[in-house]
Amino acid sequence: MPLEETEIWRRHGMIGKADISGMLRTAGMRSAHVPLDLIRSSNRSLGDAMIELAKNADVLICDAETDEDLRGIADASFALGRGTVWAGSAGLARHLPQAAGLYRSLRHRSEQPLASGPALFVIGSLSGVSQEQVKVLSTAPGIISIVLPPEILLAESQSPGWRKLDSKLRNALETGRDVVASLGMESPIEMSKGPLLSAALAGFVAPHADRAGALVASGGETARSVLQAWGVTGLRLVGELEAGLPFSVTEKWKRQLPVLTKAGDFGNPQTLFNCCQFLRQLDRSLPGFPTARH
Repeated sequence: MPLEETEIWRRHGMIGKADISGMLRTAGMRSAHVPLDLIRSSNRSLGDAMIELAKNADVLICDAETDEDLRGIADASFALGRGTVWAGSAGLARHLPQAAGLYRSLRHRSEQPLASGPALFVIGSLSGVSQEQVKVLSTAPGIISIVLPPEILLAESQSPGWRKLDSKLRNALETGRDVVASLGMESPIEMSKGPLLSAALAGFVAPHADRAGALVASGGETARSVLQAWGVTGLRLVGELEAGLPFSVTEKWKRQLPVLTKAGDFGNPQTLFNCCQFLRQLDRSLPGFPTARH
């Protein structure tokens, strides 16, 4: 789907075509296009071509239609050296560890068991995809859904509305129930308020870090804000539940907390429900643990 036809494009108030080279040029960056026929040549030919193109470009824009195209880009791009920064889809990211020779380090075992307790789903994405996933998850047995109106989140933390929702979240987690906390979408929310709401959402769930036995965060800014508020400074990637939905464990934190993160626009209606099922079936009692698929 062309980017200019997506919900996130409209929410940002963008107009016109999603032309990457034009947008980069506006930002003062030189770009070079790497077409499909070159992507599908040998890794050596593609790598040599990338080196040559990079001499006069700040950014290489690579076409891709298949997973094999993304794998070829990942493999060949290491010819560019240590100053390379990769940007793009989760589909590209999943090939980079193996291309870098780091694949084995993703297989993690630990002598310390995983944290136990209910899962806390924190949904800060304004995407319609995430809202549909919340609806499906909320119908699952044992799930308590807490809808957080933006005006309450942005109010003082001692306001009556805030205290009522805080008490509901605390009680749910203390009784061992999985909880999904999501933004209320009764009225349209300006995209510019997204970072502010993510910070407020993180502040709301911050006092409950010790009660949660797992974290599922939807929306990149939301995930970053919540982990920062909880004092989590590192995650070890273990595997992925679905393509592009990583399963991680907190590293050098007070507990080994399972963490699932996803982009707001990513997945199908069952994705958050699948996260819930995965966490409920996860054996946390033994040293080391079963991973999601690699």
